Formats: sequence, structure tokens, C-alpha cells
Amino acid sequence: MAIPKMNPSSVYLMVADSAGLYGMFHSTNYGDGHWSADDLGTCAVRPTPRCSALAASPTNSNLLLAGGYSSQACRSIDGGRSWSQLGPGAASLHWDHTAIAFNDSGRAFIGGDGGIAYSTDRDAGSWATKGMGLHAPTVVSFDISATDPHYQYMATWDTGLWATNGGAAWISTQQDTFDIEADPTNAQLAWAAIGPGGEDRFATVDGGLHFDPFNGNLGSSPSAGRIRTNGRSSLLTAGGRAVFSTTVPATPRPSGGIPAPHWTRWPNARTPDFSGNIAGLTVNRPGDGVQLFVYAWIGRNPDQSPPRNKLYVFDSRSFAWRVSGTRADGTEYFPAPILQLATSADGRLAYAITEDNSIFASSDYGESWNSAAGSNPPAEMWDVLIDPTNPSRVFVAAAGGVYQSYQSTTPRVWRNWSLGLPFVNGAGTHFARLRAAASGGTTYLYATVLGRGIFRREITADP
Repeated sequence: MAIPKMNPSSVYLMVADSAGLYGMFHSTNYGDGHWSADDLGTCAVRPTPRCSALAASPTNSNLLLAGGYSSQACRSIDGGRSWSQLGPGAASLHWDHTAIAFNDSGRAFIGGDGGIAYSTDRDAGSWATKGMGLHAPTVVSFDISATDPHYQYMATWDTGLWATNGGAAWISTQQDTFDIEADPTNAQLAWAAIGPGGEDRFATVDGGLHFDPFNGNLGSSPSAGRIRTNGRSSLLTAGGRAVFSTTVPATPRPSGGIPAPHWTRWPNARTPDFSGNIAGLTVNRPGDGVQLFVYAWIGRNPDQSPPRNKLYVFDSRSFAWRVSGTRADGTEYFPAPILQLATSADGRLAYAITEDNSIFASSDYGESWNSAAGSNPPAEMWDVLIDPTNPSRVFVAAAGGVYQSYQSTTPRVWRNWSLGLPFVNGAGTHFARLRAAASGGTTYLYATVLGRGIFRREITADP
């Protein structure tokens, strides 16, 4: 609803139904009695509970703006009697709108998960985003260099892949990004899965100044093409029903870009396909005396039925993949497909979140699993991370914030650990990713909050 300051007897409504926009309506007598339906014209905004905005100019009671989800904003210049989609002057305007406002001089601002844009004229026909900066991006993946925490990388909805190359300012490649991982040994190296489903792989060797195509001989992946490092000289990627490997690209970056990689089936050409497309990969951090363990979980089948085997573990002791999550009698530990999985640096401990909001723990490299829900599991869990300074402690990101529990506590108890995070009790608040990194001798837990940004807290803090 919107009411212009210059003419408070006029009231404007944007009404939605299950199909999207039901209609625009206006009243000229304070909303008491008769309402008129507006002519929508070319306006096709899609109001949703998350993306919906309507505002009237304080200096021109005939000027109104409306926005919604995944659609161009609309404008009325005749007091709501007719509407039209914003034209070419708004080409830079992001399409998901959560707020519209005017300042006292009549300049309009539209905000959403793509940042903030402002009108460059008084009738809101032309728009710009330059100078507004990166404002509360919708971060879906985030990582920090283990060797230099000044180098940070994030993947955002709609606004692309972002990086700080050791400085204070973020730079963007303007490519929609699904997943990102920083190399643990070289701050200038990172790998990304780009596209609506993360099907295309990209890599940087210069701290995010350039992200080059990295599909090589594999082409686009039928599932998320996540890239993970083995902590040494090799990279692993999901490619449909198998894992593939290639070498870490060399630095410095050639003038023509990173050469196309050659991926080979891993650990050898005879490795059979998994039961379905790989939905995610988690790799431990092998080092001196620490063996490599890789956890690969499987997504739903094309008909949306759950996969036959939900998890595979590569075990360096046998140098082969084995099915995990299935008991000796053939029954399964996991009631639903896996949503996210974390492992300790040595690969022995692992936690898995499943689509039905269950959480399981393993202390034997994924050979057996037990429920880690305890008596009060957090709702709508999105991510899980094992404390790198204390492997008996685990964090989860959930709808109500960040929670912690200890493996040694019986029965297991989950406690809210959200001090300093915004709107942890707000409806629709989601904490998408958790990461940990050390800086100046202090280890921090980082949490990305959808639509709010990135926050950090000393990991030793309790509660």
C-alpha cells in the first residue's frame, strides 16, 4: 500500500494472489468505499512475500513505482490509473525488489538482493547503480583464504561473483554464481561453479581480478560442477555421476587466460558411475601424515525420487570409493537426500544434514552414522561446520541463527550462538553458509545471512 504525502486522500494498493499479481487499485477518498481497478498495461510485476514494494512520490502525487520478484519494476505517471514497465533507461536495474522509497526531493530508490539503484531524473524513467556500492548481497556461498584472510570470495544471487584481492573494496565479475572455494595454500587461487545450477566451472589465479572458464574437456556439468582441492596439487570436480581430477593451474595468469584443463575420471578410468548425479563434494584438509578423504553426496533422481545410495566416501586406505550411509543389513541411515556435509581436517569426523532437517554424525570416516539431533535440533538447517580449533564442537546455520553443540554432551544439546547477528528470530531469515578462518592469531566463524551480508565472531566465544 502507498499514500502520497501531497495528497493523502489517494490510497494505492498492489494485490497478489497465488498466480502472482492480481491487480493494482486506487481510491480517491482515503480508501473508504469505492476502489477503481488500474489499467496494468505492460506492467507485469510479480509480488511475493519476499519481493514486493509499492511507493508514491512525496513531490508528485501522480508518480508511483511498484516492484516484485524476477520482473522489471513498473511506473504510473497518472496517479495509478495506468501502469507501464520501466523502459530502456532502467536496463541496469536489478529485478528482485524488496523496498522502494523516495527522498524529500523526489528522487526514487529501489533496493533488493541486487543492491540499491537510484533514479537520475524526477520522473523515475532513468536509473543508475554506480556509487551505491555493494549493499547487503544475497550470499549463497563464501570462502576465505587460509593463508591470507584479506582474500575473500563470495557467490551471490543475481549480482555475480565477488572477490577482494587483498584490498578493502569488492570487485565483481557480474556472473551469477552458485558455489566458491578458496585454495587453502595460495590466496590468489579460487574455484567457482557458475550458472543457475552451477553447471559451469571457472577459476582465478590472480585473486579474483579475472575468473576464466575452467570446464575444459568436460563441458558443462549436468549437476552442480563444484570444484574442491585436495590440499596439494590437484583439483576435484563433480561431473554428473563421477568425480574428475586435474592439476591446479599455474601462476601467474597468462595474458590469454588460464589454459583449458584436461579432466580425468578419478581415482582411475575404471571407476564406475555413482547411483545418480553428484549434488555436492566435501574434502578434508590432508597434510603431512593426514590421508585424503572425499565425501560425495547424490542428488534426487530426475523424477524427484531419492537416490538408491545417497553418499559415497573415497577412502585413501583402500584408494577406492565405498558406499556410505547403508547398514550391513541394507537399510539406510539417512531418511532423505543429503543437503550439506562437513568433515574434520583429518576426515574422520563428519556431519550430514538431510533434506528433512535431520542431522547425523560419523566418527569413523563415514562407515557408520548416528543421529546428532539431540532433544532440540534447530529448524531449517542449511549448513554445518566443525570447529577447526575443537573438533568436538560443531556449528549449524539454521532459520533461527547459528547454533552450536558438543560431541561430548549426552544427551546432545543445541544452543543458539547468534550474538551479533541481525534478525535471528525474523521470519524468512536464512543463514546460508558457515566458514572459519584465522586472522592475527584469532580464529573467526563467518556466517552469510541471505539479504543481510557477511558477519564474523571469534570462534572461542561462548555462548
